[in-house]
Amino acid sequence: YKCILALGSYHADDFLIVCKEGQQLAFTFDGLAVTDEEGNFQNSQCVFYNMTVCKQPEITLEESNRRYYSLVNLSPYAIVVHCEGKIVFANKAAVRLFGAGSPKDLIGKDYLSLVHPDYHELAGTRIKKVTTEAQDVPPIEEVFLRLDGQTIEVEVVAAPSIYQEKPAVQTLIRDLTYHKRIEEEIRRS
Repeated sequence: YKCILALGSYHADDFLIVCKEGQQLAFTFDGLAVTDEEGNFQNSQCVFYNMTVCKQPEITLEESNRRYYSLVNLSPYAIVVHCEGKIVFANKAAVRLFGAGSPKDLIGKDYLSLVHPDYHELAGTRIKKVTTEAQDVPPIEEVFLRLDGQTIEVEVVAAPSIYQEKPAVQTLIRDLTYHKRIEEEIRRS
């Protein structure tokens, strides 16, 4: 209302109203100050356009992305997305697995710097299959490196993804350290 008085008219696109039930409604707003011949304010004319139907696919996608991001961050498995060889996303489990302080410590790092050198060729072949052929690769055991250089036995599976309109790899990494320790204890007994 103050904008209408100050500017004479006001237009606002894409604002959301969240109902108490949680439903989101999208609106566009146009307002116009009506003045008399001397320029004195008389009233305002306002029109709200309910854009919810037009915006519903976008709203649904945003809600889906929020749920997906939440699920990925709550995953007990490390999830890393890398694009053109560089890490662009790491969830909380990846931060723990690699001994990082935060995702920022991993983002921008060369993905293969976290893979033990003995597995670079295998990892490179799998990455190429995912990025060039857009195919998932099945789970396989590999050895990775924590940021402190300590080795970690892991199971890795990867799938194609897109990051900023470029082919990327979404990698799910399961720490096998505990399982390997139990297997060794069973063998010893």
